Amino acid sequence: MGALTAPTQETKLSSLGFEPTQVFNDSMAKTRQQKETEVQALTERLQRMKVAVFATSAGLKVKDMTALRSQLRQNQIDFVVAKKTLLKRALAAA
Repeated sequence: MGALTAPTQETKLSSLGFEPTQVFNDSMAKTRQQKETEVQALTERLQRMKVAVFATSAGLKVKDMTALRSQLRQNQIDFVVAKKTLLKRALAAA
């Protein structure tokens, strides 16, 4: 049996300061280059921000998270999910 892959999916992250990416299999680990690119994008976003709020989504149902993201989008508030290690590196660089 061959490896399972998700269909290619273009995301609209460029409007949020990220380059569009393609997702082939989200269970695969990110390459060092992908991580460096993500840290660079996060650093640039942090430098432009006036305020940043950090929170955990543990315990939230998908329905609730979707509603939250919708409300944030309506109020032109960016919502970004990032790995803690990459975020720490971006904060140090900012």
